Amino acid sequence: MISSDNASDYLLPCIAILAFCFVFASRKRSARFPPGPSGLPIVGYAPFIGNPTKTYMRLGKKYGDVFVMNIANQHWVVPNSYDAIYEALVKKGNAFAGRPHVHMYHHLTKGKGIVIPEGPSWKVQKKFGVQSLKRFGFGKGDMESLVISEVGFLLDELSNRSKDAFDPSCLLSNISSNIICQMTLGQRYGYDDAKFNLMLRKLNQSFSEKHDGKLFNVLLIASFTRFLPVLWGVYNRFVDARNRIIGHVKVAIEEHKNTFDPHYMRDFIDEFLQEMKANEGNDSFFDEEQLVYYVVDLFVGGSDTTSTTLRWAMLALLTFPDMEEKIFREICSVVGENRFVSLKDKDDLPFTCSVIHEVLRHRCVVPQLVPHKTLQDVDFRGYHIPAGTFIIPHIWSSHFDPKNFDQPQQFRPDRFINEDGDFVPSPFVAPFSFGPRRCLGEKLATAELFLIFTNIVQRFKVVPDPNSSLPDFYDGVFGGFHAPHEFKCRFKPRE
Repeated sequence: MISSDNASDYLLPCIAILAFCFVFASRKRSARFPPGPSGLPIVGYAPFIGNPTKTYMRLGKKYGDVFVMNIANQHWVVPNSYDAIYEALVKKGNAFAGRPHVHMYHHLTKGKGIVIPEGPSWKVQKKFGVQSLKRFGFGKGDMESLVISEVGFLLDELSNRSKDAFDPSCLLSNISSNIICQMTLGQRYGYDDAKFNLMLRKLNQSFSEKHDGKLFNVLLIASFTRFLPVLWGVYNRFVDARNRIIGHVKVAIEEHKNTFDPHYMRDFIDEFLQEMKANEGNDSFFDEEQLVYYVVDLFVGGSDTTSTTLRWAMLALLTFPDMEEKIFREICSVVGENRFVSLKDKDDLPFTCSVIHEVLRHRCVVPQLVPHKTLQDVDFRGYHIPAGTFIIPHIWSSHFDPKNFDQPQQFRPDRFINEDGDFVPSPFVAPFSFGPRRCLGEKLATAELFLIFTNIVQRFKVVPDPNSSLPDFYDGVFGGFHAPHEFKCRFKPRE
C-alpha cells in the first residue's frame, strides 16, 4: 500500500505518463494518413521495395494516387500522380518544402549546401545562388558560349577516338562536369586528367553502377541498413566518392582565397567569398563550410544527372537508327554542316526537341524526386499529414500515366509534334521538379542537353560496337539515378 507520505513520489510520474499517452493518442487521432501496405516489425516496408518505380506503380493501382509506407517507424507518403505531386509541391509548396532528416543526407552534407537546408537559410542561399549564377551566364548568351566551347573540346576528343568503339560515360561526364566547374571553380579539366576522371568514375559508380546504384535507394530511405555486410561496402564507396569531391572543392577554395581580388569576380566561389567578407562578424548563413557543400551540390546536380540523360540519348540513337537519321537531316536542313548548332535554332528543330523531351519523359533520370518533408500539419487530398512527415514525389507516375500520354510505354517522340509541325512540350513531363524546390540549374541542363546532343549528331553517326550487344533501351539501373546499363559505341565522322 502507498502511504500518504510518499504518494506524491508516484503522483508526478503517473501524471507525466498519462499526459504523454494523451498527447500521443491525440496526435495519432489527428493524423489521417492515406492507405498503404503493411510491413515487418522495425524495418517496415523497406525489404519489399525492390525496383521503386515498379513497386510504386503497383501500389498506386491498389491504393490510389497517394499512399503511405512505414519504413523503420517513419511514415513516407508517396504522391503518385501529376495532380497529387502538383498539389503538394506547387499549390501547397511552402508546407511541403522541407527536407527529411535522413543519415545519407545529413551525415554527408552536415545540413549545408543547397539541396538539404530548409527554412530561412535555404531561402537566402537559393536567392544568392540564382543571382550569382546569372552573373556568370545562367540563362544568357555567356552560358551558351561556355557550353559551345566545351562542345568543341568534346567533338575533338570524339574525333581522336573515332576509329574505336568505347563506353561514352566518362566523356559525357567530363563535358557536363567541366561546364559547371567553370562556373563554380573557374577552371576546366582535360580529358586526360587522371585524378579528375577517377573522381567522376567513383561518383558514377555510387549513383548508377549496376550493383552500388541499385542499393543507393535502400540506404537513402532505410539508413540503418548501412550496418549490414552487403551494404557497408556500398555505403563506404559512396562516402569515399563524396569525400573526393569535397577534397577537390576545398583545394579550389584555398586557391581562390589566396588569389582573391574584390574588384574582379571570377566565378561562384569568388562571389561567395565576397559575401562572407561582407557578413564577417555577423550571424549569417555564409561560411566556408556552407561554401564547400554548396559547390559540391552544384557539381553533383549539374554533372551526373545531365551526363546520365545524355547516355540515354546516345542509347536511343543506337536503338532507333532511323530516328537518328531523321534528326541529322533536320539539323542539316536548318543549320548545315559548317557551324555549331545554337540555341537560336531550337524553334526550327521540332523533331530534335521532341526526341530530347521524350528521353526526359521515358528515361527519366530521377524517377522519384529528391525527398521532401512537411514543415507544418497540412490537409492533403482528404488526408491530414502531420508536420515532419517524409514525402517521396514519384514523377515517373506522371510520365507513364495513360491519362497524360497515349501508349506511355512506347518511345514516341512525335507525340510532342502538333498538327502544324511545331514542338509542344508537355506539362506532364517534369524531370526538374515543381514549386519552390524546382531545380536551380534547369536552364543550364536543358541548354547542355540540346547543344551537346545536336552537335554530336551533326558531326558523327553513332553506331553500335560490332563486338558487343546493346543493352535493352527499356531497362535500366534504378539507383540514385535511373541509368542505362553499360554499353559501347563508335562515333563515326559524317562524310
